[in-house]
Amino acid sequence: MAEVQMALMGDGTIAKPADASQAIASGAATGMSYQVDREQIPEVITKLQRALGHLDDAEREALQHDRIVPPGGDPYSQQAVKAMGPELVNNYVASNRQDKANIQAMMENLEAAMRRYDADDDEAARRFRAEA
Repeated sequence: MAEVQMALMGDGTIAKPADASQAIASGAATGMSYQVDREQIPEVITKLQRALGHLDDAEREALQHDRIVPPGGDPYSQQAVKAMGPELVNNYVASNRQDKANIQAMMENLEAAMRRYDADDDEAARRFRAEA
């Protein structure tokens, strides 16, 4: 099993591996970890890449809907749509982009865990050969 170490920031974002140690040391993040079967990491990364693609598609679709047709001809509906339409899209896009950044950070943490596992495995094999 490969141990995936992550730093969860106070705002709910996930720190990239290069920033994790400093974020935890400064108190800006909480360290956490979980274990994944080393052989499953590439598949997990592939699934996360697919999720990124779906989020990209959703963002493109949302950007096409920044203008909403008012449900009625009354001035209140028209005002509400004019005020809310772009704001709703902007809020969704901001959230979508944060989700994508978190998924990207998760993928980087998984890749770092896979590299650590492989390096440890190679070192153990080298030591075994040296002792034999």
